[in-house]
Amino acid sequence: MDTPWINDLFSLVVIYMESLNKWQLFDLISQVFIFFMGLGIILIISCLKNKWGNVIGLIHQPFWYFTTWYHGQWVLFLMSLVYTIIWSVGIWQWFYKKPLSEN
Repeated sequence: MDTPWINDLFSLVVIYMESLNKWQLFDLISQVFIFFMGLGIILIISCLKNKWGNVIGLIHQPFWYFTTWYHGQWVLFLMSLVYTIIWSVGIWQWFYKKPLSEN
């Protein structure tokens, strides 16, 4: 089966990517990472109740920092700082805090 629309779509994506400067390209990559990592975090924490969701959450914070800084969204930038603290507390609770039975 011939699917020329896939080739046309790919060509449009390549043309669009070539038109971006390095900051716009990094912003696009950041937003893609925010989307997919955010979905992964929600799935891991809510469905699996797994400690690694906090780690992924902390790892993807730099992408939030860049995107909010680049677009001048200062309230979201502040919220990202708060999220970093929350992810760090989650990591501390899952990896370092001793259970009450061990105290």
